[in-house]
Amino acid sequence: MPIRNPALMLAALAATTPVVAEPARRDWDAAITMVASYGPDYLGGRDSGFGVRPGALVRYGRVSLSSGAGFAARRQEVELHGLGIELAHSDRFDLTLSLRNDSGRSESDSPALAGMGDVKRTVRLRMAATWHFLPQWYLKGAWTVDAFARGGGHVGEVKLQ
Repeated sequence: MPIRNPALMLAALAATTPVVAEPARRDWDAAITMVASYGPDYLGGRDSGFGVRPGALVRYGRVSLSSGAGFAARRQEVELHGLGIELAHSDRFDLTLSLRNDSGRSESDSPALAGMGDVKRTVRLRMAATWHFLPQWYLKGAWTVDAFARGGGHVGEVKLQ
């Protein structure tokens, strides 16, 4: 005898549909490592140097605190630096907001900087968005500003990979 009541039909369907458990999502993550880097002594500089420093990440839910070690990101293209919050996340889109330390630079760092003045230490505010338009391809844009207007300026980034 067919069931004609929609509520009873849904109840019958629910009773016969197997329940598939979703994988458990951890509320927090943490990682520690050593980060080796090679690059210019300052942004735009000709002389380069090698450095090794510790890297760390602690994440609770959507909030993270990181030294900038990209190894610790959920996905390689998600860069976590400083104190950040994930404003939006899906399989195709990520939106983050973060605060980062900017060590500045001194004109005494290099003869090429002579007369350019010092750039003071400051905090930078960064908004970044990543759009995954194909399984292996994404477009990322970020805008970083000197939060205290101490001469650090603005930095925009666009990355297609």
